[in-house]
Amino acid sequence: MKKRAILRNAAALFRERGYERTRLDDIAQALNVTKPTLYYYVKNKEDILVEIQQTGFDEIMEELIALGGGAQSGADVLRRVVARYASWITGEFGVCVARHFLITLTPHNLARLRKARRTIERKIRETIARGIDDRSLRPCEPWIVASAIVGAMNWMAFWYEAGPTRRSAAELGDAYFDLLIEGIGARDDRAGASRASRNKPPAAKRRIGKAGSQS
Repeated sequence: MKKRAILRNAAALFRERGYERTRLDDIAQALNVTKPTLYYYVKNKEDILVEIQQTGFDEIMEELIALGGGAQSGADVLRRVVARYASWITGEFGVCVARHFLITLTPHNLARLRKARRTIERKIRETIARGIDDRSLRPCEPWIVASAIVGAMNWMAFWYEAGPTRRSAAELGDAYFDLLIEGIGARDDRAGASRASRNKPPAAKRRIGKAGSQS
């Protein structure tokens, strides 16, 4: 529980100040503990960041596995996955994953986090493939769609701020899903008629003869 508290407080500081500008002294002060006490649970600042990101990956992976259970269609599962991912990526741990993934790390830590990230993306691809198999999603290349989803969701970590008058991250995730499935093309009859009109070849101009007869 103490280590979890360290990670959560550090994640909040990383979000507020940035990883580079946050010192171990700042984390210790936020927790009201001494720096030697901090070293009992973590090795250094990089160790804290890696533990935060790994914890975040573990959290969302558990959620994705749980959401995939049952007899729902692939499309229904994907909607829930996108909404949950949006909520996670805008939380403390998710923000650290998205904003600080490219921080220079030791090769071992970088390989560890890349493996976790690939596991998450593979789970989303499997959900899309499930929808294709049960025909709740049209045929597509799952890796392209999964990459688009992850990219759009991760970007929320850079701009989304919760507020009483704003839609929740999960609601925005739901809107993203609708956009993904339905697109932004008009579907009503007027739009269809307009398209038909645009596609109709222009009528040939009629020539008027000298005697006023049409030819």
